[in-house]
Amino acid sequence: MSIYKKWDETEYRFIQYIDYYDEHGKRIRESTGSSSRSFAKELLTKRKDEVSQRKKFPERYLPEIKFADFVDSEYLPLHAKGMKDERNIKRICEVFKKRFGVKNLHEITSALVLQFKKERMGKAADNTINNELNYLSGVFTKAIEWGKATSNPVHRVKRFRGVERKRIIESWEQKALIVAAGNEKMPPHLLPLIVFDLNTGLRKGELLSLKWSDLNYESGQILIRAENAKYNRSRYVDLNKHALAVLKPLPKRSEYVFCDLDGKPFKNFSIVPMCRR
Repeated sequence: MSIYKKWDETEYRFIQYIDYYDEHGKRIRESTGSSSRSFAKELLTKRKDEVSQRKKFPERYLPEIKFADFVDSEYLPLHAKGMKDERNIKRICEVFKKRFGVKNLHEITSALVLQFKKERMGKAADNTINNELNYLSGVFTKAIEWGKATSNPVHRVKRFRGVERKRIIESWEQKALIVAAGNEKMPPHLLPLIVFDLNTGLRKGELLSLKWSDLNYESGQILIRAENAKYNRSRYVDLNKHALAVLKPLPKRSEYVFCDLDGKPFKNFSIVPMCRR
């Protein structure tokens, strides 16, 4: 921190300036509007005290911004727009706005988030509530990153313990599904889709958006790209012999593995003919 003088052509005199760093480490050069050095010393001391207070009690100096306003004017248009799960984010944010909308960001505490969690119990499954808390945490992460909040109240709220998933389809059910898909009345593309999916466990979107370039025969793995995966995280899935057997006879009509005669990827598993209309 320092004081220096600078000639002012407009006032035709030297003006005292103060030089200091704010609570974020940003350098500030401020004109005192006076030629008095003693006044400059007093102003510099005042600014020093203000910076110290903002460092010690940052929440007192945060901008007054309502949770709903932050979500609508910044979080959704700047962060969520264009994301694969944008619609889901908007839906969940509506739930948050009903509970926290009128409160300022820095007024939302861990106790309020815990109360929200308890209110959701009985109305939604444990995993759904965990996902909602994760999304809410993401809102505050962005608020902190953009200088609108200093802490994340969701971090201290415990999630429900995950329940180990059981097998959804028994072996006899898989066989029955394969037999039904192989019926001559069914479209020919349905059986490869089902057999491949049963042996890889891919989600619907991951399966239908799969490209030949995502397959690595040497490592025996599939690359599931972030834009097609849940939570936007890439991962690898192993290819067993049954999945490889499905791929071998498939014609490469386009970049997509499972596509119609025009090379366009299937949109769903509906039983429709695989021919041009």
